[in-house]
Amino acid sequence: MSQGLYLLRYVLLIWHGAILPKELNNMAFSNMTARVAGYVVTAANDFNVMVANFDAIWVGTTAGDTDYYSSATAKTRLAIGTANQFLRSSGSVPQWRGLVFERQGGDASNWQIAGSTNYTPTNPTLKTGVAEITTNAGTGLGNVVITYSTAFTNRPLVVATVGGASGGNIVCTFSDDSTTSVTLRVHKIDLGAVTVQVNWIAIGI
Repeated sequence: MSQGLYLLRYVLLIWHGAILPKELNNMAFSNMTARVAGYVVTAANDFNVMVANFDAIWVGTTAGDTDYYSSATAKTRLAIGTANQFLRSSGSVPQWRGLVFERQGGDASNWQIAGSTNYTPTNPTLKTGVAEITTNAGTGLGNVVITYSTAFTNRPLVVATVGGASGGNIVCTFSDDSTTSVTLRVHKIDLGAVTVQVNWIAIGI
């Protein structure tokens, strides 16, 4: 039997009260009219009741919707989140949130402004990577430009640090940070040529 016929049979059995879908066991739903000899099915009784019951089970209306129980007897529709958001729990209901849940600063959008106000970003982006930088033997300086795969809307927060074993005294920093790129810099204080790995992270919107 095809899947379509199985579904049709399932619907008809529910319609005629032969079975009760698992989802309706604990839900507040409308009862079907009792069957008696000569009973006539009309759009004013069983069909409307069946439609209402199925609407209570499957509350989604749009591609990507998620249905969840908002109480022991009712379901609620949760629309799909925006790109790069994650589904998480608030402790009582599911919700879509960005990767960074809280941050402090002086502006809701510009992450480069200092401040102590708490913000909850809705859709931040995290980019990370590892770059190799070789210092100049004479000056002990070296740098590399990192270009982000996609641009941020505002200048992101950047963190860079030397990773792995590095010979000598190495200082790591960055400059020229923008929405599209950042320049990572290292300085071998005791001079000489050395190749180091620099780990970096950029977070923003």
